[in-house]
Amino acid sequence: MNADAVSEVAEQNRGNSPRAALLGPYPAEPGKFRNGVESVVSALADGLAEHGVEVFVVTADPDIKKEMRSKTPSGVNVLRLPVYGKLGNLTGFAMDVKPIRAALDEIRPDIVHIHKILIYAKAAMIPRWKSVLTVHGIHFREAALQRGWAGVRARFACRYEREALRKARHVICLNRYAVETCGGWLKAPDVRLIDNPIDDGFFDVSIEEEQPGTILFGGSITRRKNVLGLLGALDILAKDYPEIRLKIAGKAADEAYYQRCLDFVAGHGLQENVEFLGSLSVDAMASELGRACMLVLPSRQESAPVIISEAMAAGKPVVATAAGGTAEMVEDGVSGFVTPINDAPALASAIGKLMNDADLRRKMGQAGKKCAESRFRRSVVVEKTIALYRDVIGEQ
Repeated sequence: MNADAVSEVAEQNRGNSPRAALLGPYPAEPGKFRNGVESVVSALADGLAEHGVEVFVVTADPDIKKEMRSKTPSGVNVLRLPVYGKLGNLTGFAMDVKPIRAALDEIRPDIVHIHKILIYAKAAMIPRWKSVLTVHGIHFREAALQRGWAGVRARFACRYEREALRKARHVICLNRYAVETCGGWLKAPDVRLIDNPIDDGFFDVSIEEEQPGTILFGGSITRRKNVLGLLGALDILAKDYPEIRLKIAGKAADEAYYQRCLDFVAGHGLQENVEFLGSLSVDAMASELGRACMLVLPSRQESAPVIISEAMAAGKPVVATAAGGTAEMVEDGVSGFVTPINDAPALASAIGKLMNDADLRRKMGQAGKKCAESRFRRSVVVEKTIALYRDVIGEQ
C-alpha cells in the first residue's frame, strides 16, 4: 500500500467513526511480542477496530531499512518507519521525529494515542493534533537500575519523560502508583485510570493442564526483573521440593546479567530445576500458563506488568513483589501473595504456601480471573478508551 492509498483508505472510511493514530511499538509478526507495550498496542488496535474506530498504527522499527505498510485482518492500517537516529534520545530523535509527523499529516487523525513517552511523544505532542498519552513505565525509576551505556541513555531519557508529562493534557495512567509517582510533573487537567488490555485468548486457558511443582516467570532477563532473586528463592525451595521446576520465559536482554543467572544455576546445582525458554509467542505463553501452577514475578521496579494480567485471566495465582503498581493488580492473600522486594526467603515462603495447597491455588486463581474479567478484558478497556477519545475530540 503506497502513501496515496493510505490517504484514500482514510477518506473512504471517514464517516462518523473517529480516526485514531496509535503511536508505539508494534509486533513485526502477529502474536510475537518483544515487550509488553507491543502486546498492549496490538490488543488495543484490534479492539478499537472491532468497535468501529478507524485505526492507524505508526511504529518506529529499528530492524527495517525502508518504510513498510500493511493492513491486519482486523482492519488496522500499519505504517512501519525505519529508525534513523543511531543515538536515539541522546540527539532528541532529530532524524526520526520528522517522518512520524509526516505520517500523521498524511493520516489526518481525529486523535493521536501515544504509547511511548520518548520518540512518539516528542513527535506528536504538539498543537497540530489532539492527543492522549499512556504512561507505560516510569523511566526515572527504571534508570536507577540500569548500568553502563544503557544507564546513560536511560537517564538521558528522563528529560523527555518530564517534558512529555508536563505538556500532556489528557493522560492515561495504569494505576494510582503512576499518578502518585509522576505527580510532580503531571500537569494534565484530565488524568484517567485505564488498565492495559490483553489478548482474550488468555481467558480460555485450561487450568486442568496444570503440572504440580511447575512455576512460571515471564519477562525479560534483566536486573530490574530480579531473576537472580527468584533463583535464590528456588534454591531455598529445592531443599524441600526437589522436583520443583522453574520455567523462565523471556529474552536475555542483558547478556552479562543472563550469564550471572546461568552461573548461579550451575553453582547451586539447579540445572534440573530451571529451564530458560526464551521469548514466547502469545499462544506459547498461554500454553505455559496452563501448565504452570503459579506465576512468580520478583521485580525490583514495575508499572503494570502485562504478564500478571495474563496470568490472572488464565486463572493462575500470582506471587509478586511490592514493586510499583503490582500491589494494585494482585490482592495479597486473595488472588496471590505480595512479598517485599529482594527478599528471597519471603518469596520462597509465599511460593511454598501455594505449592502445598492445590485448593488455595484454585481459589486464588478464580479470584484473579474474576478481577481480570472486570479490568483487563479487551472490550472493557476499549470502551473506556473510546469514551476518552470522544471527550478529547469534542473538546473546544
